[in-house]
Amino acid sequence: IPRLNSAGRMSDPSVSLDLLTTESDAVAENIAERLELHNPERRRVTQESLKQAYHQAQERYDQTSPIIIVEHPDWLPGILGLIAANLCDRFYRPAVAIAVEGETSRGSARSIPEFNVVQILKDNHTLFERYGGHARAAGFTIPTDKLPLLKHQLQAASVKQLDGTNLNPSIQIDFEIEPSLLKETGNMEFIQSLSPHGEGNPAPIFLTRKARIVTSRQVGRNKNHLKMEISHGGNCWDAIAFWQGDTPASPGNKIDMVYTPGIKEWGGRRTLQLNILDFETEHRISQPTILNAGASQHGSPY
Repeated sequence: IPRLNSAGRMSDPSVSLDLLTTESDAVAENIAERLELHNPERRRVTQESLKQAYHQAQERYDQTSPIIIVEHPDWLPGILGLIAANLCDRFYRPAVAIAVEGETSRGSARSIPEFNVVQILKDNHTLFERYGGHARAAGFTIPTDKLPLLKHQLQAASVKQLDGTNLNPSIQIDFEIEPSLLKETGNMEFIQSLSPHGEGNPAPIFLTRKARIVTSRQVGRNKNHLKMEISHGGNCWDAIAFWQGDTPASPGNKIDMVYTPGIKEWGGRRTLQLNILDFETEHRISQPTILNAGASQHGSPY
């Protein structure tokens, strides 16, 4: 998926469309090779842009700030959504990333449940050449000379709506279960039948207590993620915790974990994998319905 997305993020999305629609194996192979070459550049540009965005956010905002707005003339429009999503997840604030482009600028916004970002754009629709989205994600094109007014309106709206709100991330858990239930006939098939998941149709989220970490290692280019083997009720489970590579996870530790179940396909085999959203040593979790969110709510990086 990142390779298919890289064309649109870096230049022309029709390249990926051509790959999906061509009937020629030779053409498909050629396009796939081009996308493979684009992907490292996409990663490099994204990482550099994220560093710039984090630096701006840390310089300009503190824990009392209700919204984060960052901008740069060199940011590619195709990665603005990634920048905004990362800031939103990291700081649990509405976040807006803007590519300042001469007379016209483009922006992307990501938000938290407490703040309907597209409604703010609707309330200020006369500022934009184009805008759209939903409560948690939106984008816009705007004359650059109107950016100061937009920033003022976003700041004012966020202060009004979020003042006095405890801006801490939370995860709403659907059920506390034993993972062995996922192996019973028909259960995973039923869960998969509920997909596709996304805004308005979130994936089911489960809590399991007193699981044990069997193995744990950091994975990913920057060691940002945790790959684990989890033991519970006499069974072992593959697990991945995205963006939690720095979280202490020593083999032998007992944990309470919040996760969504998924199917991993590798080498022609399909196995159950627990996609861990958050976990903590069991004695530190007292509320079964709310936990601090550790992973991105806008999708896995892969």
